[in-house]
Amino acid sequence: MALRGLATLSDIISADIRKIKTWCDANLLVLNFDKTNIVSFKCNMEGLVIGDTTIESRPNTKFLGLVIDNELRFESHIVALGKRIASGCYAVRVTVNELGPSMGRTVYYSLIESRLRYGICFWGMSSLYLLNSLFVLQKRAVRYLGQAKPRESCRPLFLRHKILTLYSLFILESVCIVYKNRHHFVPPNSRYITRQFLNLPLPIPTSTLTKKSVIYESIKIYNHLPSEIKASPTIKIFKRKVRKILIGRAYYGLEEFYNDSL
Repeated sequence: MALRGLATLSDIISADIRKIKTWCDANLLVLNFDKTNIVSFKCNMEGLVIGDTTIESRPNTKFLGLVIDNELRFESHIVALGKRIASGCYAVRVTVNELGPSMGRTVYYSLIESRLRYGICFWGMSSLYLLNSLFVLQKRAVRYLGQAKPRESCRPLFLRHKILTLYSLFILESVCIVYKNRHHFVPPNSRYITRQFLNLPLPIPTSTLTKKSVIYESIKIYNHLPSEIKASPTIKIFKRKVRKILIGRAYYGLEEFYNDSL
């Protein structure tokens, strides 16, 4: 039964890819099979043969700048990101030494924070070991900005330079997505989000995987925000208020955020 189900799935995907190729041919577009891969989630799927081309099945692939693996652990993405952040740290150090902290701050935002921010709402729930490897690199860059000693505490430096920590970036990006899509999380019997109903219902955790999901954690973070912030009329005002809180508190983990009475 399992083999027949897998074969049926392969046939469906093959048919869909053929339809995509037909549409591309009709619109004078080229479907690049060299950059097309199959990543199977919760199943083992072999490669597909479309005409004379074989589409390989891989454990991970790059999509819109994110390395997505078949277990959604984002380990490969974080390892690759760590190498780019390490290069950014070197650039910050050289810039600060040659051109001063002001220019070094610009390089930090260009080469480090922009990369940490991109897609963090997806990979920000990875293992603490992987996240801390990036956090160590971010603290190294902040020490370069503050021209601090290697073992000097970074928390005052984050506050002084008004730089968001890795975990604060995850909080900011996650709650902004929830705010923009909060109407999707409102119960069917409630048409509007009012001041009396600002907290969103959490998905029922049927497994540990659910509790570790981005949606569950993002809603949980959103609900912890003060009511006055959740009642913000626009995303611009909401983001500004959340950022103001996070800048004044250099969070070194989500537990610090939850234990903080905002």
